[in-house]
Amino acid sequence: NVDPSSQFYWICAFANCQHILDELEQSDYRQTPFAKAIMSEKCVGTLVVLNEEEARPFARSWCVFEDFVSTVDCGHKVEPHLMDFATIIPEGECENSSDVAEEHDEHMVSGTFNQRCAGLLYQTSANDNSATMTTEDTTDHPGDPGLAWFPSGVAMKGFNVDIAKAEATREEDERSIRRWVGDRIEEVNLTLRRKFTRSAIYMAATEIG
Repeated sequence: NVDPSSQFYWICAFANCQHILDELEQSDYRQTPFAKAIMSEKCVGTLVVLNEEEARPFARSWCVFEDFVSTVDCGHKVEPHLMDFATIIPEGECENSSDVAEEHDEHMVSGTFNQRCAGLLYQTSANDNSATMTTEDTTDHPGDPGLAWFPSGVAMKGFNVDIAKAEATREEDERSIRRWVGDRIEEVNLTLRRKFTRSAIYMAATEIG
């Protein structure tokens, strides 16, 4: 009798028990299971999954901690650590020109609008993690990836991210993460914001967002 519209399961990709986090109370955050996994040479990158519109991972302390480790502590790797962002593009979010819509009529909704699909903002250059223009976007839209694009609302959340505002369910976790990040908050903010520069420039040019 599980109702998929109101009941959810969170599965930790690092196999940590989310209800017993005492093992994470380390003075050196690099010794936590989360950090060790991300910093491992076997980990090729970090994928940040942003929910529609809200982009909640940017507001949750543990997610922000993983972003912090990914941007600050992976420079030692032989192969540069990649960082990508994924989200869902709602149906009707993107309006195509009439010419494009006519060409792909069987894949459109209400004439010119996109179907619901997944969007990915991915890192194209692994050699310069902090560079401004190192990302591109794509989708899995039926017919043609170009019929939809990374949502402006989610992109603006990324472009304006401020990890100092992140919160955790347990106050002690939030305090620990703030202590670990310390005075590098703005460094992480800028690194994350740069990933969304292309989207922000497009939105500014087209007066979106």
